[in-house]
Amino acid sequence: MQCINRCRKRLWNTNNALKLNVDPKTDCVIGRLPHCPYCKKLARPNVLMFDKSKLLVIELGAGTAVPTVRHESAVTFVDPRWTADFIRINPSAEHSVIESYYRNKTKGQGIEIILDALTALTLIDEAIKKKLKQ
Repeated sequence: MQCINRCRKRLWNTNNALKLNVDPKTDCVIGRLPHCPYCKKLARPNVLMFDKSKLLVIELGAGTAVPTVRHESAVTFVDPRWTADFIRINPSAEHSVIESYYRNKTKGQGIEIILDALTALTLIDEAIKKKLKQ
């Protein structure tokens, strides 16, 4: 495992003790995720990447009243460690805009979808399923 915050350049072994409880309906982990023993931030598997990582950021319904989610999404979108594509979904046209400041700092693609989250994700899911059948 390794710290997502890279607080130390150390890896640690789980000794096969990493037992995650996954909800079969949602494929989401139930309960506590692994944390760094040093800084207590989340930990992730130590996976060797052979090329620059490609990341997709999907932001659902984050308005401007509490800007922390929007800021975190945008910062991840422009992080030079990877190329990230960014989908911002919001029913408000004003809140679905990906600011040009961020668009100009990345090689990734930004997509703005003016729909509620459930409708947008349903349409994306249908499009993926249709594409996979081809």
